[in-house]
Amino acid sequence: KDIARFRGQAPEAPSYVGLVASSAPAAVDTWSFTDLKVTEGVAATTAAASTPQMQPQMQPGDATGAVNAAPGPGCGNGKGLFDDAFKVHDPLWGAKSAELDIANGQAEFDPAPGTPTLRWNRGFVFGDLDACAGVSLAKATTDPTTSYAGLIFWVEDSRNYYQAVIAPNGYFTVARIADGKAVAKRPVEWKKVSAIKSGAQEKNVLRITAK
Repeated sequence: KDIARFRGQAPEAPSYVGLVASSAPAAVDTWSFTDLKVTEGVAATTAAASTPQMQPQMQPGDATGAVNAAPGPGCGNGKGLFDDAFKVHDPLWGAKSAELDIANGQAEFDPAPGTPTLRWNRGFVFGDLDACAGVSLAKATTDPTTSYAGLIFWVEDSRNYYQAVIAPNGYFTVARIADGKAVAKRPVEWKKVSAIKSGAQEKNVLRITAK
């Protein structure tokens, strides 16, 4: 289990958690999400421990990102706040469209070439949180360095949020989007993560804890 710890600018008010996927410039990439779960961030101070040494307490604005965190106790063991198995399309995710289809246990994202699609359930906002979801790419992309998918958090609106995402080539990053543009200095630069199962049809579990 590989984990990145970073600091960000958390909104003063409770905010949304959701999903994001982006296609490579030359074609539509289909990304699927399963089993989104959000719990209270009570375990966030211990969830960040990637070594036997004690990690410092999380402070407001702290967050951690994990890849392939085990389900169950390793993925949101606080009080349950929200979960979606994606069996039916909840309209609070937004209307069904060419870019989003929720049914049969998965949220399928088909972003237009070279652009991201992001959605969040508008019925729930969160303070301290621990969120996880499964994610996989349906088939090989034309460019594994520009296609990506993952979790969005500290979401204020469609132009202001953070995203923790993986690419099919086994890389992970955390980016801040402010006023619709990615901030040049990322909280976590693109990094190769050995725990990521790279390529198509490989399911990874992404997890974010944020305070």
